[in-house]
Amino acid sequence: MIKTDKEILFKKLITIMGRLIIIIILILPVVLIINSIPMLRENSLFTLLFSDWKPLELNYGLRSFIFTSVITAFFSSVIGFILSSLTALYLYFYKERKIGKLLYGCIKIMSGIPTVVYGLAGILLIVPLIRNYTPSSSGLSLLSVIFVLSILIIPTMTVYMINGLNLVQKDTITAGLSLGANELQLFWYVLLAEAKKYFGIAFILGFSRAISDTMIALMISGNSFRFPTSVFQSARNVTSHIALLIPGEFSGIEFKAVFLSSIILIFIVVVINYFVIRWEK
Repeated sequence: MIKTDKEILFKKLITIMGRLIIIIILILPVVLIINSIPMLRENSLFTLLFSDWKPLELNYGLRSFIFTSVITAFFSSVIGFILSSLTALYLYFYKERKIGKLLYGCIKIMSGIPTVVYGLAGILLIVPLIRNYTPSSSGLSLLSVIFVLSILIIPTMTVYMINGLNLVQKDTITAGLSLGANELQLFWYVLLAEAKKYFGIAFILGFSRAISDTMIALMISGNSFRFPTSVFQSARNVTSHIALLIPGEFSGIEFKAVFLSSIILIFIVVVINYFVIRWEK
């Protein structure tokens, strides 16, 4: 078959775009590493990873920020996973009803809402509740971040769970119903058993979404430098630390922590995506 000029041009275009994306992805870590060298000269990698941020003592450790990111992402993923599982179960059984269609439409809308809106809602709704009914004096705490992040990641988890449930063979479902299984038993022993891989991937994707978010943590975490020992305390995670350092002096040594923090985030995301790919296979 003889290819037309348009087909040849289209093939060249998509080839160029594909290679360009690969080049950008490969260049980004190199740029970050090069700009992190001044920070690594001032402090060893071990010190940066396992000590806390004390710029007055020329110590630029990121331990408290990394810990805060991981702990908030994990607990919000657990809460979000439970809520998303229940939502996916309801949508699977009642997706043809008006309430099911309405709920699915709301889930899609939630996935498109900017995170700054979630942060504002957290300030108006969640923070006052935390301030009034917990030991937190201001309400700006890790617990506030966990609650808002758990709501943020519900659409990501729910959609992936529903896709997994829809892939379950109808014959398997029919066999479960023929044995007298009710909806809860059908979900627990048939649907979840067949789609557990997708539920696991949904949890990982939710964790990745939560740990990479910036605005929610920036707005309602309190952004304290200290190492948190309670969810009622304020703290700062890696993404909000990057956002707060950006307005600083570009040539300053503190600003170089932005690049090292970015490398840490990229490493976490790469590891998460590796497990997702392996699990899907």
